[in-house]
Amino acid sequence: LGRAGFLEEARDFIKKMPINPNAIIWGSLLSSCRLHGNVWIGIEAAESRLVLEPGCTTTHLQLANLYASVGWWDEAARVRMLMKDKKLKTDPGYSWIEIRNEVCRFRADDNSNSK
Repeated sequence: LGRAGFLEEARDFIKKMPINPNAIIWGSLLSSCRLHGNVWIGIEAAESRLVLEPGCTTTHLQLANLYASVGWWDEAARVRMLMKDKKLKTDPGYSWIEIRNEVCRFRADDNSNSK
């Protein structure tokens, strides 16, 4: 529902689930909110996920990116500062590429591989 843009329906579905939604479910809704630019449901999803995983770096990043995607730069900066204050660190993302039948792993800021 969320990826298709039915964010209110997705939120209502989650709230009516017969089991308590986990952090992954709230994170999926938060991701969909960023995709479709819905800040208010995104905030609700982030808050719900942070209740379950208070130190989740991913949730903080998703929320900051949601704010930035709609031009709420002060809010995005506030979340980033909160991450810094809580000493939450981001793990670098890795990419893989195959060159001449050899799989190479690298980061965006990695310049150690000459290939």
